[in-house]
Amino acid sequence: MRVLFITPRFLPEIGGVEKHVYHVSRRLTANGYAVTILTGTRKSDLVPNEPIDGIPVYRINLSKGSKGKFKILRDVLSVWHFIIRNFQFLINTDVIHFHDVETFLWFSPIILLIRKPFFITFHGFEGYPIPKVTRIFRKISEKMVDGNICVGQFITKWYGTKATYMTLGGVDSSELNSEFSAEFSAVFVGRLTEDTSINEYIDALRTLQEQYGIKLPLHVCGDGPLRCKIEDFAKKNNLQIFLHGFVKNPERYVFSCRFAFVSGYLSILEAMSLKKPVFSIYRNNLKKDYLYSIPNAQNIMFLANSSKQLAQKINSVVTCPDVANQLVENAYVFANEHTWEKVAQIYQKLYEN
Repeated sequence: MRVLFITPRFLPEIGGVEKHVYHVSRRLTANGYAVTILTGTRKSDLVPNEPIDGIPVYRINLSKGSKGKFKILRDVLSVWHFIIRNFQFLINTDVIHFHDVETFLWFSPIILLIRKPFFITFHGFEGYPIPKVTRIFRKISEKMVDGNICVGQFITKWYGTKATYMTLGGVDSSELNSEFSAEFSAVFVGRLTEDTSINEYIDALRTLQEQYGIKLPLHVCGDGPLRCKIEDFAKKNNLQIFLHGFVKNPERYVFSCRFAFVSGYLSILEAMSLKKPVFSIYRNNLKKDYLYSIPNAQNIMFLANSSKQLAQKINSVVTCPDVANQLVENAYVFANEHTWEKVAQIYQKLYEN
């Protein structure tokens, strides 16, 4: 079966969707599927097409600098300019699979013109509160395709989506590790923006230091508009925070640190697979449901609704390591049940049914 994955971005660009598409593509290819990836990029240094691990990747150059509806319009024009010149991408395939609503909007008129099975994977959420127009677009895409995969149970509640299949993403079974690292530090993986609660994680370190006398160094894998603010806060409060920017393999930092401050499904699973205590914070009901929709969440990770509560939980683990032992073991078993091989099987079921 020939499968065309259409994704907003792809490797070497970094992100959860990029990683998801890469790992699923590799497993489907190993199982006899012919996968092609069509993606967009705003980076001028990436080549128009290349094989990655034997998987053909084609890139559409998207607009730079424009915002809002003009950005969307220019992106659609860029996509259609490409499709007019390369219509064989849509003809020479058995299944077309969108990743996120953005790519569905690029190609939605095609669904009315081509008799092909269309599917979509809904990844994550678009801020809080969720824009009404986003809910509308998601419902339209759900109705127009032949099936969907939802990354997280929360999507069914917050978007009203009727999921065909559910997943949390996966981990690479060959990288599952059962050894603790001795370095007393924590790692944060994610963008430096308000919605990742990076400010609360940083403030928890200040509370941990001032109220409990524990100085916990933090390695930050990610970048964003709050970088300068974090640097100033760290200097003012004498915190050891190492800002590494976007890194290709944040797993090496997760491996070398004792604690993981992560709140995205893939980062959570990867930290659990490396037997790291996972600490996640939520500031609104959407993020709370996002985290608590993970099966048995309260017994495999430490959840907090404020920086103060997060500091308390970190202190309890530091002063009494046994508090985390059973939780970490539970989490490791959970991660081992969510491999990329199993995620790929969900895609196969979607296509075969």
